[in-house]
Amino acid sequence: MSTVIKPGAAPAPGVMDPHGLHKLLHPVWFGPVHAALIRELRPGPGERVLDVGAGTGVLAKRISATGATVVCIDPDVASLAAAQKRLAGRGAEFVAAPAENIPLPDASADSAVVSMSAHHWQDRDRGFGEIARVLRPGGRLVMAEFRPAGPARSVIRRLGGGQHAGAPDAAAWTASLAEAGFADARVVTAGRASPLALIIGGRKNLHAREVPRSRVGAAAAGEPTAAGGRLWLILVAMVFGLFMPMLDHLVVNVALPTIQHQLGAGISGLQWIVDAYTLTFAAFMLTGGTLGDRYGRKRFFLAGLALFTLASALAGISASTGQLVATRALQGVGAALLLPGSLSIISATFPAGRRGLAIGVWGAISGLAIAVGPVVGGYLVEHVSWRSVFFINVPVGIAGLILAATVVPESRDQAGQRRVDPAGLITGTLAVSALTYALIEGNTRGWADGRILSAFAAAAALAVAFVAIEARRESPMLPAGLLRNRTFSGANIVGALMFFGMIGTIFFLTLYLQDVRGYSPAQAGLRLLPLSAMILVFAPVAGKLSDRVGSRGFMTAGPALAAAGLGLLLLTRPGTSYTAVLLPAFLVMGAGWAITLAPMSAAVMGSVEPGRAGLASAAANTSRELGGVLGVASLGALTTAVFNRAFLAHLAQAGIPADPAARIIARAGSSAAGGGSADASPLVHAVIQQSFVHAMHTGIAAAAIAMLCASVVSFVLVRSHVTPPPQGDRKLS
Repeated sequence: MSTVIKPGAAPAPGVMDPHGLHKLLHPVWFGPVHAALIRELRPGPGERVLDVGAGTGVLAKRISATGATVVCIDPDVASLAAAQKRLAGRGAEFVAAPAENIPLPDASADSAVVSMSAHHWQDRDRGFGEIARVLRPGGRLVMAEFRPAGPARSVIRRLGGGQHAGAPDAAAWTASLAEAGFADARVVTAGRASPLALIIGGRKNLHAREVPRSRVGAAAAGEPTAAGGRLWLILVAMVFGLFMPMLDHLVVNVALPTIQHQLGAGISGLQWIVDAYTLTFAAFMLTGGTLGDRYGRKRFFLAGLALFTLASALAGISASTGQLVATRALQGVGAALLLPGSLSIISATFPAGRRGLAIGVWGAISGLAIAVGPVVGGYLVEHVSWRSVFFINVPVGIAGLILAATVVPESRDQAGQRRVDPAGLITGTLAVSALTYALIEGNTRGWADGRILSAFAAAAALAVAFVAIEARRESPMLPAGLLRNRTFSGANIVGALMFFGMIGTIFFLTLYLQDVRGYSPAQAGLRLLPLSAMILVFAPVAGKLSDRVGSRGFMTAGPALAAAGLGLLLLTRPGTSYTAVLLPAFLVMGAGWAITLAPMSAAVMGSVEPGRAGLASAAANTSRELGGVLGVASLGALTTAVFNRAFLAHLAQAGIPADPAARIIARAGSSAAGGGSADASPLVHAVIQQSFVHAMHTGIAAAAIAMLCASVVSFVLVRSHVTPPPQGDRKLS
């Protein structure tokens, strides 16, 4: 019950304390009424349910037990404080506001419940209008109210000091709901609660895409006011923020063979150059999203863009592998601040009907960055230097800073419930770092080496500590309610598996093209162009179509198509024709990746309310980058181990005795596994190439299995984020 009182106020003489009245009546009155409300509402895991007039949170606690995320809305601070204590650790949100002015974005909740509080509202029509605005089309409202007459009313009236004198009849309530845009508003069967209260339900009209809101409510929500041409300028600004991190994924890969030769890096050094970036990128992503949601997305987008630009300049002047790895890690921190902001700003600024198209364009630009990355990177490496692949980020970053500072409005999560979680950040980062270290260095040091075994043990212990810490946090890095959302979880798993396979594969493809096939950096970049060009062409189309038909089909077919392209790569040999095998494989892989990326992002962002856009964007990027980190590390470890065995076997077949063969392997070391064999004899050079291709096939097969798993996960878990479910299925994602 949600009787409105001022904090610290005492009830009038002869009037029972409303909270005490609630405790007295709950077992015999509110218990059956709440049971009837929940039975009619049917909340499910991952849904976001508004409890308008939540009071001390008794009903909200029962709703949260279903796995739903409850947003408790009440104007009384004291009642909300009691509700917050009651719901500690359940991922609930608390908003001190009247029903007439709810400071939440449009279409940000799946359903709503109002229990015995609507008769307190100053303006019932306005209150129902605000609820309709916040609900998604098709979202259900169920309310309970006192019957206008009956023996129970007089008892309640006496105990409550006249505050519960009754309410309008059923016809008046249903008329108010219909006026606010709720279809099929009617009294529903309430079972044992029928003698105690009216239970009334309605569903927001599917065609009511936009419901007007009050000026006060809009100001309280702090929503961006951009529209028209400025809306697309915001998208351009976000594209600048996306372009550089995505560009770095492949630009640096093309430069790896040159960096290997000029800085003397082995295969583990090359892996660290890639993984230092993706590791810090993934580790700080959730924190970056949380900071943006809490303190301002624009603010942290600009901070991340500035840090990334500075780190790029420092990477360009690195004099050793260690310095380059350190500056790459700093780049990752900058990217972790700016990238979640770019997607969450799009989600918060674009209306639902155009969001998929905007995300599709956003994804297409990522495809453009990936497309031009190998070409531009190859040209710069060949005709300028490998350092220029980092210096190119500086002018792009400066242009992005100027544009974003000018046109992007500030936005944040007005509920303000998200907090930075230092303990979770530290334990999670160290766990992934220890695992990555063990995977990358295991082949060099030996899998039985004490340092490698200690790293694996530390990773396991830190992972357990991370889970234990997060379970006790009121504001964990990733709320459990989001993980219970099947679409959110499924889309993130798909993202991790896709990036595991693709980033890990591309790492070795660049080495294959340059060190085995003998292409120059620019030639290798041109030959990777068809793969990334497919993303540029098909990503916006898939994003736009996902607005109409949902993401599940794309996310199921895309990984399977990418797996087929990887299967074609198993036909490669040291002298394989590019047009006969590599080109078809790249086209199929690119098409599969293209039709997955934008729908995958749309599914993640469509499965949460706009107030959590930064967190959802950060979670999506974290899962992908972690997939990329583990792809490079684990596929690198697998490929290196297979290479060493194949290298030894090929040397034996060539008639080289075991001892000289072991010395050749020791001398070639990890550079040979990366294709770096320029100084080897013709015989050893041929053996290295054959062994590398054989080892690469093993890694590609593992990547293809990951893609097929992603397809299965999507089919099983992902649901549409577009069409509301039928009456019998309350799941909205």
